[in-house]
Amino acid sequence: MHHIPRYDFRIGYVKEADQGDYTKKLAKGIFTLLLNHFVDVRFIPHIENIDDVIDEYTYDDTTIQGVRMACLFASKYVVTPSDANEGKNRIISKAVIAKQYGVAIENIASEIIVFYVSVKTYKKYIREVRNIFYTDKYGDYTNVFYRQNAFMEDLKKEYKLAVFLENRIINSSYFSDDALAYLKRQRDKEGNVVPMED
Repeated sequence: MHHIPRYDFRIGYVKEADQGDYTKKLAKGIFTLLLNHFVDVRFIPHIENIDDVIDEYTYDDTTIQGVRMACLFASKYVVTPSDANEGKNRIISKAVIAKQYGVAIENIASEIIVFYVSVKTYKKYIREVRNIFYTDKYGDYTNVFYRQNAFMEDLKKEYKLAVFLENRIINSSYFSDDALAYLKRQRDKEGNVVPMED
């Protein structure tokens, strides 16, 4: 019998194209990993000229790049490939998001954090996602797929993606306290991420 520590959690998988907002052609390659059902980490393929277009982006759901930008602005945590920015993170401010949606900055709940990885690494993560979620899968009516025993602690033993999620995202200073709470984690006095106390 699989013993699940109280701080372990499952990972789910959602293809953007299955959500019905965009055509499969336009949303190809975009997907979300759900951490413990509640925390979304969206993976978006290469976004052309991301540094140049973020401030001036106008919503467009008729092109691949437009849909990628729309998904970026609808996310909180994003992973995207860029050899030039590999290992770096980018914060998209509340002010930029508010401008995009035409609302007051007070109405924006949080910034968007972009985690850049190399193109080679991104492709590796895509292969791993296929290995994890395209075997022994079952779906519910929301098109969220889980693999039996696809728990974080198990996946870390076999997949670099799970290690990346923990080390680069969950354990980062960018990951909110609310998101940590959903994963039964908290920060100690030194700022380290530790299992949540009862």
